Amino acid sequence: MWAHQYDQQSNQVLVTAQERAWASNGKYSNIYGLMPNFACCLANMHQGWPKFAQSLWMATNDNGLIAVAYSPSTVKAEVADGREISITEDTDYPFKGEIKFKLSTSNPVRFPLYFIIPGWADTVSISFKGKTVKGTAGSTVRLYGKWSDGDMISMMIPLKIRTEKRYNNSTAVLRGPLYFSLRMGKEYRSVKINYDNFSYQGSVDWEIRPVSPWNYGLMIDRKNPERGFNIIENQVSEYPFADKGDMIWSADSGKYVAWDRDAPVIITARGMKIPGWGLKNNSADIPPLSPVKPEGVTEIIQLVPYGSAKLRITEFPTIDLTQMQDVIR
Repeated sequence: MWAHQYDQQSNQVLVTAQERAWASNGKYSNIYGLMPNFACCLANMHQGWPKFAQSLWMATNDNGLIAVAYSPSTVKAEVADGREISITEDTDYPFKGEIKFKLSTSNPVRFPLYFIIPGWADTVSISFKGKTVKGTAGSTVRLYGKWSDGDMISMMIPLKIRTEKRYNNSTAVLRGPLYFSLRMGKEYRSVKINYDNFSYQGSVDWEIRPVSPWNYGLMIDRKNPERGFNIIENQVSEYPFADKGDMIWSADSGKYVAWDRDAPVIITARGMKIPGWGLKNNSADIPPLSPVKPEGVTEIIQLVPYGSAKLRITEFPTIDLTQMQDVIR
C-alpha cells in the first residue's frame, strides 16, 4: 500500500497533477502517491484493514460469538463457561457468496453463534448438522447447540445485481456489497513530488491516464436490472482488488510490474457512447440527464469492482431504450 489518493471520484477518468474543481486541496491530491496532500492519510489509511479484521467477530452477552462481517479469518475465543474454541472462516466473499466455517474445540461445548445478514441480501441460507435455516435481509440468525471439533457451517449469500439511482438520474450498478465501475484501459506514469518522494523501495507517485473511451451510457432495464448483465467469476488472487495492467510492487525483482490477472469479478453489459459527454476542469463532466437519446452503436462493455478500477465510471447515464428496438434480449 505504497500509494493512495487524497481526493478520489466516483467518475474518475483522469488521475493527474492538474487543477480541478475542488478549492482547498492542491493539484497533486488526485494522484496515487505516498503523501499527495495532507499527511493524515499517510498515517491513518492503513488502520482500516487491521481494524476491519479486529471487528469481524465479537463476543455476545450470552457467552457466544457473532460474525459481524465476512472475510477469510480465524478467531480464537472463550465461550460458554470459559471454554476455548476457534473458528476458521474460508471464503472469497465479497466476490463470491459462499462462506464456510469450521469449528475447532478440544471437547464438545454448547454456546450460541450469531450471523448478521446484510440488509441488501435476500433469503440467505445457513446449513449445519443436516439442517438449513433462512435469514432475511437485515436480520440476525442465532444458532444454538452443542458444537464438536470439526463441525462445519455453510452460508450462502446470493449476490444479485441491483441498481441505485444517482445524480441526474444516473445509475450505479451493485452486486452484493460492491459497486461496479467501467473497466478502462489505463497507462501509468511515475511522477515526482519533490518534498515527499523517497527513493526507497516501493515509493512511487503515479499519474494514470485513459487509453480507452469512457463516455458510455448503460443500456439497462431498471425494472429488471439483472437482465442484460453477465457475470464472469475469476480466481481471487493475492491482490484481491488488483486488475490487469495495474502496477504492483514486486519484492522479488525490486521493481514495479504490470499485473497480468483479471479482477475477481467482471460484469459484461451493453453500453453506448454519448458524444457530448466529456471533460470539464480535468474531470469527467457531470453525467447528462438520463434517459439519454441513443446516438451511437451498441457495444459490450465490462464492469469491475470499484476498488479494482483506478480509472472508472460508476455513475452511468442510461440510454433511452424506448427509442430503440431489441436492445436487450
